[in-house]
Amino acid sequence: MVTNTKHSLHQTATMAEYLVYDTMGDGMLGREAMFYLLRNSLVSISGEDDAEESVKDMIEVITKKLDIDRDGKISFQDYKQSVQKQPMLLEVFGQCLPSRGAIYTFSTTFCSNPALKM
Repeated sequence: MVTNTKHSLHQTATMAEYLVYDTMGDGMLGREAMFYLLRNSLVSISGEDDAEESVKDMIEVITKKLDIDRDGKISFQDYKQSVQKQPMLLEVFGQCLPSRGAIYTFSTTFCSNPALKM
């Protein structure tokens, strides 16, 4: 029973992370959505368009890594399977999980059971 609960919590967490990235709300991460998520991750030097091209290159690499069914978009199933194989892909589009400090602050503020605290 514990394993089943742990599995469903993991599945729910993975779905929540995916929904953070699904900015268009269509259940798919297309190139436009990925560009929106990654556009500020690189800085261009002296106003060159290299940063935009680099983001497009990143999108190509990410799509090859995550798009399991090769339809050009990343569905929740694609994302979930990829993250299960390589957990480091969890935050490939940016931070979606709270920092350790935020978790600690939350748990010490709202958890009365010391076993639930970090």
